[in-house]
Amino acid sequence: MFTHYTRSSITITDKRQFVKKSKKPQPIINPNATAASITSWLNKWRKPSVPSTDKRRLEFITIKADATVFDFDKSEGSFAGQTTVDQLKAIQEQIVALLKGEDAHVLIVSKLSDIAKGHERRKQAAMDAASKKKTRK
Repeated sequence: MFTHYTRSSITITDKRQFVKKSKKPQPIINPNATAASITSWLNKWRKPSVPSTDKRRLEFITIKADATVFDFDKSEGSFAGQTTVDQLKAIQEQIVALLKGEDAHVLIVSKLSDIAKGHERRKQAAMDAASKKKTRK
C-alpha cells in the first residue's frame, strides 16, 4: 500500500529537517485520487525540492518602473508611453554596475524580461487592432 510521504533532501547540520512532514500519512491511491495527483506525487518523489542555501533573502530596496511602457495607441498601433524598454535596460545596467562589487551581500532579481515580453505582446495586440480598424474603413 502506498502512503503519502514527502521525501526531501536532508542535511546533518540542519535540525529542522528531521521533523516529520506528515503526521497522518494518507494513501496515495484512494477513491479521490486522480492521475494528476499521483503523477504530481511521483514527480516530487523522484525530484525533491532542494532547500535554498542563499542567505540574501531580506528585501532591501524595491524599484518600480513607469507603467507607460505598456501604453500603445490602438487606432494607429504606435507606442504612446513615456518609458521604453531600452530605457529600462539602461537603468538596469547602471544599477548592476553600481552594485558590481557587492555580489556577496546583494542579490539582484530583475523582471525586465517579463516586462519586455508583456511589451511585445501588447505591441502586437495594438498593431492587430489598428489593422482591423483600417480594414473596416
